[in-house]
Amino acid sequence: MNAKLILLSLLWIVSTRVYSVPLNIEADTAVLDQRKGTAEYRGHVRIEQGKLKIQAMIVRVLAENNQVQDIWLEGTPDDPFQFVDDSAVPPMRGSATKAHYRVKEQTMQLSGQARLEQGGQLLQGPTLDYDRKLGRLRAGHNPTNNPQTPSDRVKFIIKDGRIQGSP
Repeated sequence: MNAKLILLSLLWIVSTRVYSVPLNIEADTAVLDQRKGTAEYRGHVRIEQGKLKIQAMIVRVLAENNQVQDIWLEGTPDDPFQFVDDSAVPPMRGSATKAHYRVKEQTMQLSGQARLEQGGQLLQGPTLDYDRKLGRLRAGHNPTNNPQTPSDRVKFIIKDGRIQGSP
């Protein structure tokens, strides 16, 4: 089932008047709970907000006072969720098995095989925090993961000896 018609009712519930660019969501199925202000999308989920594009297997949305506040994304190790932010200069691409996107703050936390690429550079690690407004990125690992393995470490590749934009 295509969730475009259901999305129209969700957009009515979670008015985007605070944000200058609407949030569009498509999926195979959707479950909306107006009373709780929640929505869950499953199967080939696509989200677009301006030049930000996200693909995931499962997406959960929380709205408060008729405005989208949080979006949780899930993939699997074999099929992680992916995003492209063409508003970044140069454009940024990323993937992970889980993420939490705070719409108003425009921040995203990626976890599980987290990876960001921009301008030929690569940053990957167990967790990455990305702030779209500030262009700030923080990478690290969960300190409870003991002992530390090579996959718990942050990896950063700089192309041509130059750092372009962020990361």
